[in-house]
Amino acid sequence: MRSVVLLLALLGACGPSVDRSEPTGLPRSVVLFAPSMTEAACALGYADRVVAITDYDRWPPEILDRPRIGGALDPDLERLAVLDPDLLVLQGENERLRQWAASTGQRIADVKMDDELESILDGILRLDDLLGGDGSQAGEALTARIRTGLDSIARAVPAKRPRVLLVLSRTPHQLGGIFTAGAGTFLDDLLQIAGATNWAAAPGYFEVPLDQLAADPPDFVLEYGNDDSPEERARVWSALPGEPLPVGAVRFDGLMIPGPRLVQSASALANALGELR
Repeated sequence: MRSVVLLLALLGACGPSVDRSEPTGLPRSVVLFAPSMTEAACALGYADRVVAITDYDRWPPEILDRPRIGGALDPDLERLAVLDPDLLVLQGENERLRQWAASTGQRIADVKMDDELESILDGILRLDDLLGGDGSQAGEALTARIRTGLDSIARAVPAKRPRVLLVLSRTPHQLGGIFTAGAGTFLDDLLQIAGATNWAAAPGYFEVPLDQLAADPPDFVLEYGNDDSPEERARVWSALPGEPLPVGAVRFDGLMIPGPRLVQSASALANALGELR
């Protein structure tokens, strides 16, 4: 359960996005309530406008000294009131933040960039419109670079596409509590770009039943987010009945952030897959 809460906090996914209040004019100070949006704003060149970050922001390094204001689910409203930003950028339904913004006259806007690849790229363009205005070309330039990078990775991978289970978290030192990303997620898109077929065909993020895994094993397993040695991973996965599965590690700490580092994420997946082929 803790893994699911963390994942939702990182993605900023609290439900469908609905615009409640459209800001006017370019903001000089902004707080973005998802790491993906903060990273995108900085990649677009607006880091100087970010006056605070959430507890889940880890990149880029130059903004990590900014005040932290909790997260979308548990915002520090007192600190927000002191900072008094020109604009709050939200995604999903968060009544506490929206009611507070309405009561204090804070301007809010919605950006949704937590699902498929295209929603992330659209979100980057939307952020550029909000922060840079209609005449800015930063969003177009950034999304073009991302598309070019992803296309380059897709062209370089072998034609044969193994079925891969991407493990986002599991119980330490045990074969259990395995969470993965299925259809309709940006990680599903990135697996395909990296040269794999996603073993997880069901939609969204979910826990993998071990009996299903034993009955229909993938060709490869890629694990993210733990520091286990190859020997420890092999030991854990040896508990699964049948032939031993090749298990590799994805070495990129930004993999679960649906933001501007998509090319690095796809490259990390392709490299980890290449080590197992």
